[in-house]
Amino acid sequence: MNMRYARSRLSEKEMEQNCEKIQSFLRHSDDYKNPNLCIWDISLATEIAPAAISQSLNRFLNLNFFDVVNRKRLEEVKRILLSDNTNSYTIESVAYDCGFRSRSTFYAAFNKLEGTSPAKWLKTALETDKANEKTPPG
Repeated sequence: MNMRYARSRLSEKEMEQNCEKIQSFLRHSDDYKNPNLCIWDISLATEIAPAAISQSLNRFLNLNFFDVVNRKRLEEVKRILLSDNTNSYTIESVAYDCGFRSRSTFYAAFNKLEGTSPAKWLKTALETDKANEKTPPG
């Protein structure tokens, strides 16, 4: 057991419920696009104490608060980049619009999640998309 949470009274079920509530909030709100979003904002919105948020995410999902928020931001970045109407936007401008405060934070988070740069990922994703369009349905 992690000594950091040795005195915690949160059960596994409570941590699971907290994680579901946090993820639901992030799915149904655009708050993750706020570059100044902090654990207190999520706490106020979900009525879960900041310490319980941190513990639930760390112990149940093995992710910290910023990992969870950045994953949501990256999902949105990727969705926008793959949409048809983004030719006039740079990857970085999309990242800023999705809540990343700096280019370096965005690139580090993207590489951590995808294992490659955003440009390489986009090129591969677009090539895969074009190949799928050419393949007739089974």
